[in-house]
Amino acid sequence: YNYQAWAAMGYVVYVLQPSGCTGFGQEFAARHSNAWGDYTADDIINGTKQFVKEHPFVNPKKIGCMGASYGGFMTQYLQTRTDIFAAAQLASAAPKHYDIEKVVKTPIYFTLGENDMDKPSMYESVIEKFREKGAEITFKILPNMNHREACNAAYTPESIEFLLSHKKQETTE
Repeated sequence: YNYQAWAAMGYVVYVLQPSGCTGFGQEFAARHSNAWGDYTADDIINGTKQFVKEHPFVNPKKIGCMGASYGGFMTQYLQTRTDIFAAAQLASAAPKHYDIEKVVKTPIYFTLGENDMDKPSMYESVIEKFREKGAEITFKILPNMNHREACNAAYTPESIEFLLSHKKQETTE
């Protein structure tokens, strides 16, 4: 992602280094092993909530999240753990089957390379489960691209507009 470009357009960019990231020692990097994102998701959710609390200029109804590869997996997983995001954009994420009862209705823009190691057909049931729960889903296959190429090419004007055009709806809960 080009964080500087987002900031130059006037958007607040918040990038954190959750459990499992490198550069903070072996123990920190190993926290996500065999946890399938649980600790990492907690770090992202709690960190985002704290960031919004400490920065009143951030509109909590217009927070988006995005990621590719493991970050795409995490972006997808976050939509089963929280409803704080107005929209999500993910690229080349492993199609993991989550507890569908926990899926929120966050609009999601999925992209995947046609030649990715995870074939497009593997995503059909995951996407259908999100749709059954009322989530707005856009799924695009990027022709002739492998995993790495799709991660780099996923952020098109169309996908960026999707992310930026959503505002979190008021909930009745």
